[in-house]
Amino acid sequence: MKLNLKDMGAGQAVKQLAENISRPQRMLQEVGLVMLSSVQQNFIAQGRPVPWKPSIRAIAQHGQTLRDTNRLMNSINMKVSDNEVRVGTNVVYAAAQHFGHHYDKAVEVKGYVRYYKNVKTSLSNRKPTYSTVVEAHSMTMNHTLPARPYMILQAEDWERIKQIGYRYLIPIQGAPL
Repeated sequence: MKLNLKDMGAGQAVKQLAENISRPQRMLQEVGLVMLSSVQQNFIAQGRPVPWKPSIRAIAQHGQTLRDTNRLMNSINMKVSDNEVRVGTNVVYAAAQHFGHHYDKAVEVKGYVRYYKNVKTSLSNRKPTYSTVVEAHSMTMNHTLPARPYMILQAEDWERIKQIGYRYLIPIQGAPL
């Protein structure tokens, strides 16, 4: 008995493999969609696998953390090039939200005058009856923004990505996964 690779259908599989390797954009597109979906699920779940610390705004408004306007979540995008896929955002505050941020700095406040209107004087269009002068001063701003990692993939995402890779890089029918 004589068997060659052509009889086993390997010739077609090798051609398919060569094409998939030379043009990986379809595979990268699928991987990118898995990544995008996972990041969006992180926002919906309010942190995975560990829930995020709720923001003061979310608590006060009975809303969701990092979802006031959905600007950050909706800015997550994907770019596929010849040999890579990138998922990210161009929102300026994105890194501070993902990694957390601490700032502690002195701020100089310029002097100013605060005018108070009396109801009677505002109806008669007169100048305010009194004012307060606030002297120039400095104050320290000290705030810690907790990390809320949203650009992370879950274990099940890595499994899906691995399956996509197998499908594109092992195109022989019945190949073990």
